[in-house]
Amino acid sequence: LQTVDFAEKHGLKITVHSSNSPIPMKRLLSLLRKGDILTHAYHGGKNNVSEDGFECIREAKARGVVIDAGLAGHIHVDFKVFGDAIKCGAIPDIISTDITKLSAYKRGGRYGLTMCMSIARQLGMTEKDIFLAVTSNPAAALGKADCWGKLEVGRTADIAVLSWTDEGYDMTNFQGNDLKSDRGYRNMLTVADGEIVYRE
Repeated sequence: LQTVDFAEKHGLKITVHSSNSPIPMKRLLSLLRKGDILTHAYHGGKNNVSEDGFECIREAKARGVVIDAGLAGHIHVDFKVFGDAIKCGAIPDIISTDITKLSAYKRGGRYGLTMCMSIARQLGMTEKDIFLAVTSNPAAALGKADCWGKLEVGRTADIAVLSWTDEGYDMTNFQGNDLKSDRGYRNMLTVADGEIVYRE
């Protein structure tokens, strides 16, 4: 409550790292306001969003709370919880990697946004919702909806061209749920601020 009060006083948004929450997710989400972000929303273990049948997610989204999958590889997502949430329509607004300098170096191997997108698709999220969750939705959450997240005249030309190809993966999360596929998204071309910075 002190964090929310401080944010309210200073006109700030807050992001809550929800893994290992000491209180039920329903209670935690009830404290958040429109524009606030819940990340690692589909973690497993005690006090996760599945405990009330994902009603806390649906109610929070209806109030404008932003739900971020925050996969963090296999660390902060339970594939069963995430898959069950997708099945009942409690999908994330944002799909993020939670890659940091330390976690990327410690984790090793191949991991990134395209793999997170591939996981969401394998678990049942539609391609339309996946692409919204990595383009216009994050732009809106950051207050940049007027210049990021869409291909329109006058907007920043940040573009990724992806292919659904034989870019598979095999990942086991902390709960022991294995998820693998021989197909996935692959980045073929990246344009940053109008300049080509990567081409397959």
